[in-house]
Amino acid sequence: MWYEALTMVFFYYFYIIVMKYNSSIRRITESLTRQIRRKRWSIWEDGVLWPLIPTTSELRLSKQHLTMAYSCEEVFLLIEDSDFEGWSSRKTLRSKIQWLCMVPLMRILRWTIPPCHYETYQKYVALTFVMCIFWIAVCSYFIAWMITILGSTLQVPDSVMGLTFIAAGMSIPETVSSVIVAGQGQGSMALSNSWGSSTFDILLCLGIPWLIKSTYFPNQPGVDGHYVQISSHGLEYSSFALLLILFLVYSILYFNKFKLDKKIGVLFFVMYWIFIGLFVLNELNVIFDFTHP
Repeated sequence: MWYEALTMVFFYYFYIIVMKYNSSIRRITESLTRQIRRKRWSIWEDGVLWPLIPTTSELRLSKQHLTMAYSCEEVFLLIEDSDFEGWSSRKTLRSKIQWLCMVPLMRILRWTIPPCHYETYQKYVALTFVMCIFWIAVCSYFIAWMITILGSTLQVPDSVMGLTFIAAGMSIPETVSSVIVAGQGQGSMALSNSWGSSTFDILLCLGIPWLIKSTYFPNQPGVDGHYVQISSHGLEYSSFALLLILFLVYSILYFNKFKLDKKIGVLFFVMYWIFIGLFVLNELNVIFDFTHP
């Protein structure tokens, strides 16, 4: 219903307010926690909350690991240096095919997005941001359109395509950014990125379209028609599973002393495939028979 969508949007802005005063809330929380903690809590030492992963010097990262620690500007420059090297510089057939596929896209982005990492173009930062959002919207539209056609052709429910292909495709930029900051030793930023992205996706990216649809494009004339019909009848179980995942993730981090390491990564990866398998089986009427199209 329209008021439920409005509530989702409201909660996102409430979330932003909490983030704005996060430092004050954290100080109060740490003060209360220090009063009730016990000495065996290894995460607390001298009243300091240590980061989620050790620093770079503690990890003693090899040169191979440090190559992941590109800044955004370095990645941008790397792309610029590599996308126009030409056909002759490509040694293998695979690299030539990749070059043919990437050059048109890179040229379009280069011609339409001002490179504000250069001092000459820094005054166009706002335009760069707007153009990035524009191309994200264009790409998202084509992805959703092609996925819809593919799912209809293969007779796969829309909810399954959303749980798998669209979810993975839309999260690739988030994954890349998390890899970069994690390689720099910023484990807290990488983990916060995933939670923040999910909060934004659920409350705002769903709340605003549902609010617009239910308010201005009712299914039926009259007040009762102001709603959005959701075809995923397994949404209740999926929502419960997401809450369970949140509990498991925090529990795993707690027992691992809030450090992100290889075994945590493998465990999260296995958990993803287990839960996505259960979601898909649920939507395909294997676990529960909803008999929806």
